[in-house]
Amino acid sequence: MMVIMKCITCLLQGMTDRPLQNLGGVTPLQKASVPCLDALVQHGGVVAVVPPEGSCSVETALLSFLSGRKSMVTIRRGPLEASSLGYALSPQQRAFSVRFISLGRGVVVDVSDEILSDSEGRSLCDALNAAMGHQGCHYIPLAGPCAMLITDNPALISVEDVEVPHPVDAVGRQWHEVLPGEAEARALMERACSVLTTHEINALREDLEEPIVNALLISEGGHCQPWSMLKGDNDVTRWLLYTTSAAEEGVAKAIGMDVWSLPREEKKFDHVAMILQQLDAVLENKDNIALMFPYLWRSTYKGDLLQKVKTIEWLDHNLIAPLVAYCERRHCQLMVTALRHSDITKGRAVPGNVPALLFPAGEAMTLPSGSFNEDLLEAPLPHITLHDLSKPGWRPILP
Repeated sequence: MMVIMKCITCLLQGMTDRPLQNLGGVTPLQKASVPCLDALVQHGGVVAVVPPEGSCSVETALLSFLSGRKSMVTIRRGPLEASSLGYALSPQQRAFSVRFISLGRGVVVDVSDEILSDSEGRSLCDALNAAMGHQGCHYIPLAGPCAMLITDNPALISVEDVEVPHPVDAVGRQWHEVLPGEAEARALMERACSVLTTHEINALREDLEEPIVNALLISEGGHCQPWSMLKGDNDVTRWLLYTTSAAEEGVAKAIGMDVWSLPREEKKFDHVAMILQQLDAVLENKDNIALMFPYLWRSTYKGDLLQKVKTIEWLDHNLIAPLVAYCERRHCQLMVTALRHSDITKGRAVPGNVPALLFPAGEAMTLPSGSFNEDLLEAPLPHITLHDLSKPGWRPILP
């Protein structure tokens, strides 16, 4: 009887990056000390992962990996976030991703994750719903400054396909320059801005001389697709995704995969300790566990170079090393990779291949020397796609 080895996959979005002058021409991964990952290069297998073409979202890349789909379907954050919360949109409704931001004299000055707490985000959404619910606008808080807008207002539905600048690109620009749509849609956004500006949260912030949260950006709008069309070749009934992202949770639910939605941490890296403690119990019922940790992506979005390097080092010592020991003891396979290449100077995912480690090696290539970083992509590695990487054929099979 042949038994497929169970697999733990660390999808560390933001791990790979571009060479940076501030680091002497190396990447954050090259700058970091990662003895565990470096050792796995000699004892495991390495492949070059070719992500979906173009500027596809992280969510689309995650769909490719989890579903094993060869043909790509572009999916938007708004409908995924709605799906994650169990909202079934009517044919007349659209869901948009929302980010609360700070303006100074009409200029976007702050789009950071730390600008709002969860409770403040809920209060702002309540105020917007009270003031604009009659206009077909329903705001739903997610985490911090992130929220979701469900609307049947024709003016907003008309902008669902309009490309909106990345929040980082909006900084330093006039807010009106980055608003999507025509006059009616802009008038709705200006109405939201006036509600936020006069909210008691901002009155307190002004007293404390803190930036006020007085505007928002909407993007990634659309309607919930027939999710059955997203399902691919992989049988995900015995897979589990850990994530903090509503959109990533929506991807898993769309293809029928179980998901564990991680709450906001009281202390950084609490999620790592919790998951390591649960592995035995979870693997009793699951064959594949995918871990989507937000730490590296957050530092990439913020442009925090020091935090990114230190986080890579922390994860190598406190996540990868324990997982290697666990996989050796329990005869599991460990996979470590990023879904998309990233650029900390732009705060986003960018085109480019990423390396992936597989331990034990399976069918992948074991290198005689080298460190785990972007330079591995220059070696004669097998080139595979994300949907190839997720196939059971890439796991060693035990007799």
